[in-house]
Amino acid sequence: MTDYYPVFPVKYIMTLTIGALLILSQGCTQKPVIEYGDIADRVWLRTSNDLKGINGFFTGKEGQLLQINALLKDGLYWELKENQLLLWSRAEGQSTPQSLEYHPLMFEGKLRLAEDLSDESSVYVARALQEPLRNVQYYPTYFRGTAAASPDREDHSAYLQLDTDDRSLRGFGGVNNFFGSYQRKDAVGFNVGPITSTMMAGPGMEYEATFMQCLDQSDAILAVDKRLFFYQASHLLCSFSAD
Repeated sequence: MTDYYPVFPVKYIMTLTIGALLILSQGCTQKPVIEYGDIADRVWLRTSNDLKGINGFFTGKEGQLLQINALLKDGLYWELKENQLLLWSRAEGQSTPQSLEYHPLMFEGKLRLAEDLSDESSVYVARALQEPLRNVQYYPTYFRGTAAASPDREDHSAYLQLDTDDRSLRGFGGVNNFFGSYQRKDAVGFNVGPITSTMMAGPGMEYEATFMQCLDQSDAILAVDKRLFFYQASHLLCSFSAD
């Protein structure tokens, strides 16, 4: 008696094999779902060779979005939608907000963002919110709408200094010394109190007025490494560096 072995078409066997491999690969590479708490209330930084060495963004718990060193773009808000991270912003001079849609992936405490699943992704490292360095002089690096070129004084450079113990501030605006206080609220909120200054006049008064206007109008601050970023309603008003 001759044994009978069923013969399957090669095409059918290949189809089964490919299907099994796809199911196996999907099971092995399934991306973990990213939760709101994984992203919220953190500073996310990506190293860069331009824009003063760093860029990134802050994701507030209420959807607040502050962009770091995005000089001509204002963050509006962020959201997680169907496991996509959406960063809404508005470019200077435009009225319509635009969104960047990322496919986020968390690994080893880092956030990998790609605009498309096939794109090369950027890696962002999470930083906890910081307070400004205590009693350290920060020097202006950017004022919105103008270059932060301090008046040419050999004896004294414009600077800002914050004391995190008693919430006092002091500095030199380019012409006059100033003194005052500031308040913090929620995670990044910032407001200056009454500020007094000396009453000198001379070259650099316009620069000093811009300096003081930045502090007066700011409602949020980010301290990132040795840098300070001041915002008004997500507009980056000015930045300082302790370097």
